[in-house]
Amino acid sequence: MDNIKINFRGNHCINCTRAIRKAISKLEGVENVELNFGENHYLLTIDKESNIKQMLKKIYDIGEKIEPDILLKPEDVDYE
Repeated sequence: MDNIKINFRGNHCINCTRAIRKAISKLEGVENVELNFGENHYLLTIDKESNIKQMLKKIYDIGEKIEPDILLKPEDVDYE
């Protein structure tokens, strides 16, 4: 398992943030998603076999669909 921290900003609605968390949790390869609204980040636990680059694209798409103003930025992600 690998962990990915994704910071977010531009979203002030806890319901939208929760909806994004729920949608991310349904992605193939995602084992767990924790939301920290106070510190503005999600912490994902993903399967080591997952393609991080493809997963991040799907996460960006989810964020844009649910909350167009949200900015999602992964922290210290190795795409290799």
